Amino acid sequence: MTDFQSILSFAVWGLIAFIAIVVYRSISSRTIIRLVVDNSGLVEHRGISPHVKREIETFFQKDVSIHQTVTISGQLDSKGQLRFQFRGAIDDGTKQQVRNFLHSVL
Repeated sequence: MTDFQSILSFAVWGLIAFIAIVVYRSISSRTIIRLVVDNSGLVEHRGISPHVKREIETFFQKDVSIHQTVTISGQLDSKGQLRFQFRGAIDDGTKQQVRNFLHSVL
């Protein structure tokens, strides 16, 4: 094998491995709820009913002040309880307020 062929072979196997990892992570993801909010309110959502969507929209427009984009992911833990993770600039008090609200409506 020439150097070019071996480099090409490694690149192909690397690409196959990358695709396999992406597919595995998308299949094994335990995220069941995903909300994206910003200063205007709910921007994007996944995993919630239309009725709950309206309640969440109202909550983020009237009760909580979010200044930058925040992504909230809801996942089931090993005990089957819904746990929330936050990405973005949000303080601990607001996180707790959001958690309490989401646990009450979901």
